[in-house]
Amino acid sequence: MNALPIGFGRRLGAAILLGGLALLSGCAALDDFNLRKMNVEVFQVPADPLDVVQNSKDGAARVRALAYISEPAARGGSVEEQQHTLEVLKYCATKDLLPAARLAAINRLRHFRDPAVVEILKEAYYNASAFPNVETASVLRRQALSALADTRHEAAMQMLITVLREPPAEGAEIERQAKLDERLTAARELGRFQSPQAAAALAEVLSKENDVGLQRRLHESLVKITGQNLPPEGRAWSDWVNDPSNQQLIVQRKPSSTLFQLVGFNP
Repeated sequence: MNALPIGFGRRLGAAILLGGLALLSGCAALDDFNLRKMNVEVFQVPADPLDVVQNSKDGAARVRALAYISEPAARGGSVEEQQHTLEVLKYCATKDLLPAARLAAINRLRHFRDPAVVEILKEAYYNASAFPNVETASVLRRQALSALADTRHEAAMQMLITVLREPPAEGAEIERQAKLDERLTAARELGRFQSPQAAAALAEVLSKENDVGLQRRLHESLVKITGQNLPPEGRAWSDWVNDPSNQQLIVQRKPSSTLFQLVGFNP
């Protein structure tokens, strides 16, 4: 039997946790999930999702509505409409008391092209610490990092590099694992940037990192960015990525995409 990929168990646990967050958001109104309402409400597109998010007291309804908010600027909306929509999503992503609402807002923001989204997602990352449950906070942080990568902005890349360079956490095992998972996410998402700076940061961390799983993730992203298949050894990669001629090759190289990424899924 083939071995499961590195991190599969943690990703499966995260997926289960995400599903639990979505269900828990509706615990205050469990009648939403009886069979009669299931057919009428749960799968119904809200006429005005923004109004539902702002005014509904039903947590599950608000989470559902967040999935239908679109970017006004992308469909010819006004500057005022764009600003208002961003303000609503910013509140949900950074201050909402429901973890599922924060998650839903983060996942909508990943589809927005407004540069202001980068700062909102950074704030969502740091504000996840408001939740005392370590696993819940870590899921939100990892989704914020993934959404940042989707923006493709320089500032988003810098945030990913900052997280990648953070030292291992101290304390309980659950806290150490959460920090490692966040650094693993940052390492993976940096592989989506055709940038000499991203490659240099990955090589730098590879030269110092002791965790085998993170070493492998760093190496995978370096191979993806550069097209090279050097051994997973930090010094060799640092020498390669710091060569000015190789940096030009990185910039000119077309990024590769997996089938998962093409359909918007990051395992």
